[in-house]
Amino acid sequence: MTAETLAWSAALLFVFSLSALGCDRADEHEASDPPSSEPAGHETSEAAASPADHVRRLKTLEAHSNLGMLFVGATGYYMQERSRAGGSYESNCTVGPAITTNVPGSELQALGALDAPFREIGFPVTGPVYFRYEIVAPPASCGHGPNEALYTFRAHGDLDDDGITSVFELTVGTDAAGDVVRAPDIRIERELE
Repeated sequence: MTAETLAWSAALLFVFSLSALGCDRADEHEASDPPSSEPAGHETSEAAASPADHVRRLKTLEAHSNLGMLFVGATGYYMQERSRAGGSYESNCTVGPAITTNVPGSELQALGALDAPFREIGFPVTGPVYFRYEIVAPPASCGHGPNEALYTFRAHGDLDDDGITSVFELTVGTDAAGDVVRAPDIRIERELE
């Protein structure tokens, strides 16, 4: 990887991180923002967020980033042609379901050995993580066409160690042209759990 490619990757990750946190503007509190309609002494939910909530929100960036990497890997896998016995080829292939064995929590945990579907799509994460990752899919198959649901990628978290998990979910399918596409947003349940 060249230095220029690495720099662009870092810049895109930074912009993606800000977007994931809802920081679409450089200055979140411009002078033109209207004054709060809350009564004096009544804090908004944003202002009432604890430092622990902010730390947990930063940790959720891992889920956003790794779900994106699962999508990129699955797209590459789908586009490859595979040779079969007898000299024929198959394409538009998907991997089957899988889930990592680590336990999600507030502390980093070793990811453990990855099941074949994670390895086949080249999931690059090898270090400790906060979330457990899951590929929800039918059994591995080839020959998919336009307008098909292919995967749901999930990240399960428990960033406050209370036994109630958060779920970050990215759905992936094909469009009318047969190209692999993802949902525009990651669906989130109980973000800071």
